[in-house]
Amino acid sequence: MKLHSNATLTPTGRLSLVHAVKQDEMTLNAAAAAFKVSTVTARKCVQRFGVEGAVGLQDRSSRPARLRAPTPPKVIRRIERLRRQRITGARIAKLTGLSTTTVSRVLKRLPEISTSEQS
Repeated sequence: MKLHSNATLTPTGRLSLVHAVKQDEMTLNAAAAAFKVSTVTARKCVQRFGVEGAVGLQDRSSRPARLRAPTPPKVIRRIERLRRQRITGARIAKLTGLSTTTVSRVLKRLPEISTSEQS
């Protein structure tokens, strides 16, 4: 995993922070100030080290742990039918009770409506 370009601490820095708190008996606030991070960040590092060990200090993915539920095929077909009637995405969202973002995402995935169908 690539290191975040604006990260204050690397995994090695996080380990040093934990050792400062655990072995050097530095207070959490003092260690946070010394490593130029918030007390919340320092506490998170110490807790992760306690639960997972050094592996817990590695960089983590920012991808959500849970992804959204896919739009049901029945709803996708309804969006497509409404779009073929030349209804705008915002109006489709109101008619279907979906967000405009969801309707837009579905419309982007649909195959292009050919010019012969639009005439």
